[in-house]
Amino acid sequence: MTLLGKILAVMVTLFALVWMFFNVQSYVARTNWKAEADKYRERADKALKAREDDYRAGQADKDALAKALDKTRKEVSDRDDRLKTLSDENTKLDANVKAMATTLDQTKQAKDQTDANLAATIAEGTRLRAQYDAAQDRLVLLVVAKEKAEADRLQAQIERNTAQGRAEQLAKTVEDLGGQVASLKRNGGKLDPVTDSIGGRPAVVPEGLRGTVTAVNEPYVSLSVGLDAGLTVGSTLSIYRLAGGGKYLGQVVVSNVYPKEAVATFRPATGRDPTRLAADERPKVGDEVSKLGQ
Repeated sequence: MTLLGKILAVMVTLFALVWMFFNVQSYVARTNWKAEADKYRERADKALKAREDDYRAGQADKDALAKALDKTRKEVSDRDDRLKTLSDENTKLDANVKAMATTLDQTKQAKDQTDANLAATIAEGTRLRAQYDAAQDRLVLLVVAKEKAEADRLQAQIERNTAQGRAEQLAKTVEDLGGQVASLKRNGGKLDPVTDSIGGRPAVVPEGLRGTVTAVNEPYVSLSVGLDAGLTVGSTLSIYRLAGGGKYLGQVVVSNVYPKEAVATFRPATGRDPTRLAADERPKVGDEVSKLGQ
């Protein structure tokens, strides 16, 4: 074989090898493209499914966000309403505070006026109290003077009644003595058996006679009964006190008698000196008198 033939043989062999390489590459390329296509299709399906999942998740998030937005809008609306209500209430409270402040000012002014009036009233009360105390002092002095004057009047009355009774008794004694003188002349110097003493007829106390003590000037007492009730000089009565369970004090002997009253001498039941008796053993105004044994 010639050199040309060898060169051609070599070239043919080389071309054959090249052709085989390209055929192998073409086969390999066709085989890899299908695998890659399958991979790309699988990836595309996965991407589509993931996109759909993402879309559904995004749609769910959108719906949730829409609901949250509606809820937020409702809360905002409620808060706006609440804020408006609070604003209205705040306005009312401001008005009430202003009204209360005005009322407080008026009350403070009224309190100040009341305090001033109270201070004036206290001052006036203090002045009236001083006048009242002075009047009370004057009244006490007047009462003391009145009681002293009343005691002096009762003393004078008793003394007058006593003097008048003694004068009447002396006049009666003179009259009785005159009668006795006349009786002696008629009887030849003998006394009349009917009148055997200077006192004449005995003092008789009517049945049912009752009276009360109207004044006391120891040892004398003034009685509320006199000649009109049948009392005479020398009449003896019981004296007692009904209050406190009742108490017998003793006797009183009439020494002076007048139409509506009488003066009598007190004789204690104990027989002691009247000035030495206890307070509840002495006669006092309001005690009662009656006929002995009645």
